[in-house]
Amino acid sequence: MLVELGQARRSGGLLREAHAAFDESISLADRIGDENRMLAAAVAFGAPQLWGPREWGEIDARLIALLERQLDRIGDGDPARRVCVLATLAIELCFNEAAFRGWGYAHEALDTARRLGQPSELGIAASAYLWSAEVTDHLPQYRVVLDEMLTGRPPDLTPQVQAILLTRLLVERIRSGELARFDAEFAGAWWLASDVLHSPEVRLQLRLVEACRYLVAGDVERAAAIIGPARQAMLSMGTTWREPGQFVLDSCQMLLTGTLADHAEQIAARLAQPDHPSIPHLAAPAAALGFVQRGDLDRARQIAARWFAPPPRSWTWLTAIAHWAQVAAALGVPDPGWLYGQLAPHTGELAIAGHVGDCGGAIDSLLAGLALRLGRLDEAAEHAQAGLALETRVGSEIWINRTKDLINRIAAARAQALSRDQIAAAAHDGMAIAARPALAVTAGGAFELSARELEVARLVADGLSNPAIASALFISVPTVKTHVSHILAKLGLESRVRLASWVAGHDLDPPTPARG
Repeated sequence: MLVELGQARRSGGLLREAHAAFDESISLADRIGDENRMLAAAVAFGAPQLWGPREWGEIDARLIALLERQLDRIGDGDPARRVCVLATLAIELCFNEAAFRGWGYAHEALDTARRLGQPSELGIAASAYLWSAEVTDHLPQYRVVLDEMLTGRPPDLTPQVQAILLTRLLVERIRSGELARFDAEFAGAWWLASDVLHSPEVRLQLRLVEACRYLVAGDVERAAAIIGPARQAMLSMGTTWREPGQFVLDSCQMLLTGTLADHAEQIAARLAQPDHPSIPHLAAPAAALGFVQRGDLDRARQIAARWFAPPPRSWTWLTAIAHWAQVAAALGVPDPGWLYGQLAPHTGELAIAGHVGDCGGAIDSLLAGLALRLGRLDEAAEHAQAGLALETRVGSEIWINRTKDLINRIAAARAQALSRDQIAAAAHDGMAIAARPALAVTAGGAFELSARELEVARLVADGLSNPAIASALFISVPTVKTHVSHILAKLGLESRVRLASWVAGHDLDPPTPARG
């Protein structure tokens, strides 16, 4: 009865309540020594699903031990039951390093189901495999199986499995920037979830995926209109991932609206008293990035030094990595080489946070910023052009502008490097060449220092304070602070002292203060 109650609750979208019923049934069967009923309750956790059965970071060691004992007992004598147990283990072992153990079980489940050839077991195994592949970042294998299940769609797959497959396909359309195909395919998935399944769980996930489609296109207003009701549905359903889901949704919207800097202090405050175990892993990079965008590089560096740790494997992993990558591109910390290695397998993709948000535009653009920081200028240029092409395809102006600015900075760095090489070659040949730095910062380029920023930079180099600069240029002190922050961020510098050295090294003409 408890298993049936759990299944009914899950169908009605009461996910936490469903899992509570399954847990109670397992405990009861364990107390009376009924292994068959215990196994029936346990594998209910492994039913095809989009949301994981556990809270973020939670693993039930008791259930895993039970399932592994059952595997030994079943052996190869009952392949259908073995598939169910393996699939449940793959979904249970879904967090951090344990997820790689689950990945092995997912492989075995799918191989066994293929040999068995029954649609029911194949759907269960494929659902678990896709879940495990996503958490462990095996996206090439994920795509092969997704394509196998959809293009050669086995007959008699349940509507639940079909809806899961179509939802995952829609996420892949977003990740690769194929928004027209997303738009053409969304209605079919929605009809299946609403008119056939009547599943609140799948409908909610589809709404979040739809919002993600508009976020990557830069249409934050339309995305927000979808996210509002979806957030309320998430709370009422009691999904196991509502936090960190809410944080990811909020931080993505702040990033895309340019308001992450305004919330940096508020986000950083959550680090001192985290209200959920996911918060340190997500709030630290978000706060650090917010301070970078404010121009408070010292505070960003402090957060990176205190809080950076490789994020645990879960659906939130890429959110933290993408935010840290943007911090590292500006500061040089955390280690840009390590972050580059984490993101390199994802060239040609958009930085999608699970199925719900845009956390950094094209991954190639993030790689370009890291490569520039590492001095690998040819790689940086190649990645930046690829990133710009993908961002232009989806139409997100905030990332298009970011990457165009990056392309200009890469070009300037390459010109400067070429000048150094020419000077070194001339010195080797005994030629007397007057070395003048090659980086020409002019007022005309859309993404170079503006005329006003050049004036502010020169006055900073002359040792003037912000009030003195404000007086000289007839502008407010807050405006001066904003200019200085933008200059430091554009040039990748950390202090006024370094800015003064930069100005001296580039032989800029004396300032001619402008009025107004």
